[in-house]
Amino acid sequence: MKFNLALLNACVVSACMLSTTPVFAADKYEIAVVAKVTGIPWFNRMEVGVNEAAKKLDVNAYQTGPSTPDPAAQVKVIEDLIAKNVNAIIVVPNDAKVLEPVLKKARDKGIVVLTHESPDQQIGQWDIETIDSEKYAQ
Repeated sequence: MKFNLALLNACVVSACMLSTTPVFAADKYEIAVVAKVTGIPWFNRMEVGVNEAAKKLDVNAYQTGPSTPDPAAQVKVIEDLIAKNVNAIIVVPNDAKVLEPVLKKARDKGIVVLTHESPDQQIGQWDIETIDSEKYAQ
């Protein structure tokens, strides 16, 4: 939960600083968290944290994702979010390279892009890591 709150908090701050569209007081930031796959315990629990953080931060944040861990399906989900003109997308990529073009498209439209557990991602404005892989390996 603390991690999800920090992740959404970072996204809200980023969206405030980088948004190219004026947002009026009545509007809430729309932040979409794209999981690798929906319907599995790990991402079900993450969704609970996203929903709790959305209430706490008073933003419209929600989790979505493909029903199978397919990078092409994840691209489609992100394309749909771009069409909705969300303020920010947080994504846990199935395949960093496959997502590069669609994440670039999102950034080019002024959408804040954060990645989670994808340190080699080139397009995301920030990557959030929950652990240090080298320290974990020791």
